[in-house]
Amino acid sequence: MQHLLSNNLLENIVDHNAVGLIVLDAEKEVIVWNRWIAHYSGKSEADVMGKSLADIFPELPADMYLFKIVEDIYQDHFPKIVTQSLHRYLFPLYQDIKTKKNRIKQNIILHALNSEEKWYVLVQIFDMTASDRREQILKEQAYQMQQLTQNLQDTRTYQYALLENTLDALITFDNNGHILSVNKAATRMFNHSLEELKFKHINTLIIDYYSLEFKTFLDNIIETVAINSEGKYFPIEVGTGSMFIEEQRIFIASLRDISERKKIDEQLRFFALHDNLTGLANRILFQERLDSAIALAHRQSEMIAVMMLDLDKFKEINDSRGHRVGDLLLKKVAEVLLSAIRDVDTVARLSGDEFAIILLALQDPEQAILVAERILQYFSEPLVIQNFTLKIGVSIGITLYPYESNEADKLLSYADTAMYKAKNSGRNCYQYYSAELHSETLHRKELEDSLRQAIEKQELSLYYQPQIDLKTGKLVGAEALLRWSHPQKGFISPVEFIPIAEESGLIHEIGRWVMEEACMQNKRWQMQGYYPIVISVNLSAVQLRLKNLANDFSLLLRKSGLDAKYLELEITETFLMENADSSLLTLKELRALNVSLAIDDFGTGYSSLGYLKRFPVKKVKIDRSFVNELETDNDDAMIVKAVISLSHSLGLKVIAEGVENKQQIVFLRAEECDEIQGYFISKPLSKDDFEEQYLNVEDQIYLTLEN
Repeated sequence: MQHLLSNNLLENIVDHNAVGLIVLDAEKEVIVWNRWIAHYSGKSEADVMGKSLADIFPELPADMYLFKIVEDIYQDHFPKIVTQSLHRYLFPLYQDIKTKKNRIKQNIILHALNSEEKWYVLVQIFDMTASDRREQILKEQAYQMQQLTQNLQDTRTYQYALLENTLDALITFDNNGHILSVNKAATRMFNHSLEELKFKHINTLIIDYYSLEFKTFLDNIIETVAINSEGKYFPIEVGTGSMFIEEQRIFIASLRDISERKKIDEQLRFFALHDNLTGLANRILFQERLDSAIALAHRQSEMIAVMMLDLDKFKEINDSRGHRVGDLLLKKVAEVLLSAIRDVDTVARLSGDEFAIILLALQDPEQAILVAERILQYFSEPLVIQNFTLKIGVSIGITLYPYESNEADKLLSYADTAMYKAKNSGRNCYQYYSAELHSETLHRKELEDSLRQAIEKQELSLYYQPQIDLKTGKLVGAEALLRWSHPQKGFISPVEFIPIAEESGLIHEIGRWVMEEACMQNKRWQMQGYYPIVISVNLSAVQLRLKNLANDFSLLLRKSGLDAKYLELEITETFLMENADSSLLTLKELRALNVSLAIDDFGTGYSSLGYLKRFPVKKVKIDRSFVNELETDNDDAMIVKAVISLSHSLGLKVIAEGVENKQQIVFLRAEECDEIQGYFISKPLSKDDFEEQYLNVEDQIYLTLEN
């Protein structure tokens, strides 16, 4: 630095520098301990002067790398740079912000300094933590630059060495902004020689730094822009202080190039606002863009569309093919969606397999439909992922600004409502939001809330429909059917509330209750001495996708004490056909418990009995749609004959449901159908009525041709 710097000024610069400074003498004892170190270590200068680092910090490991570097410095006198975790030892104030993923680090630079034929070691500690406390710490350091200190070595050569070896650029300038002195770091930062920088104006280096507003940010840390000798602009962080020397006010600027930090901040912002897997906007960025889109559309009187999209059958693919294939599929979906929109539009992945789109500046609602149809067309063909040919659909909900709402949250909610309507309408289609749909949604929401209360208040119950052996006419079993008696609305059909239970996730709790109640009741009847029968229970598709389902049933059977042979589980044919690979293992695990398995609604899934043979089932239930017009529709009659004949050839029993008249019974008996159930025998009965009418007499014949 130039001769204008006095000892007093040098002492202030050293002690109030924005980095930690420690100096060890030839005996490796501390002779300088600046305020930065004192503040964050909690150890005052008086506590450490004349002591070694090991004495000052006995908690430091004896084999710590820092000690080896200090020894190397004394031996070869070359600078050393090392990144070391020191805060957990030196700076306890940082403990509250240290996390597993964000460890606090410092860059530690060590120099050998020679003064008056003695060697010293300068240790500089730079805080590299990108934490929220950085600005506060820097401000504290800037204020500290104004304070005086004592006990600093007054060797001028030694003081110059401290300033010349700091990584931050240091510039002093007068009250008019003219530069008085700089250190080596400043010449490197601006790519100017010392002579070139002398007597320049500070504004030639830092854009508009010394201006009318200069004193408003004096003693504060600010971010601004600097320019080097090549005309290249780069971001810097500046802390400025001042002091009087011989009645002349001198300003001191400490400059740090924050280009890398800015780059890291930009990367962190990108990761914070984008989905890590697909690179699409995430929910946070989508919300920001939707808010901006609404504001812009309002100013320009334009229309925008919000679309919610959910992949059909993604969970089955993810479970059966593995998460690796599932992730690749999501990335492919992202590419497809991006190709279907314009550059000005936005595609986001909100969660799992749920995506959203913002379409800007629409002239006509038809434009949103065209985008939806384009997306559906893209997914009409199978996708090939890692040699797997995957057929996947997408359900799309659409809502428009300003017609449905001018609020972002409502637009998202309405689009979500329309998407679920699309799912319930057969999937792989789109659905516009409407007032009628809103009314339907409110009704479903009201029903869902009531269903939650029904579970708590025990309004659900099981009814039992008898199953009769067609040859003997005796009772062999009963199907347990869920019923809901609403206190105001009376009985609510399962057709209405079961889909809501599945969508809301309530089906898991309801399903467990149904299974437990059916097993417990059957065991109670046996303990009362009634003739043992098989109780059949329907398993929903949602339940069948649960992991450890067989283990849950094993625990349930042990809890109830029911022998597994008296429990039969019914699985719909449609589910088996759509999830053949993933469901096969689950069914084998259930069958290993000795639980009987039956195919429900057979004939509606257009499968072959030969294909079903691979599943460990023991019974086929002919769907009521074929039984209803058995005596009048020749096609239905031929289908029933074929199902019975082929089932028997494969060793499977057959039960026909929906039997309502004698003609149907005559036909089924002639074709040697094994069992029947339906209103001709009995409607579903409460447990008390079923017990009274069907369990009291062991040898009672419930079906004869004369009935």
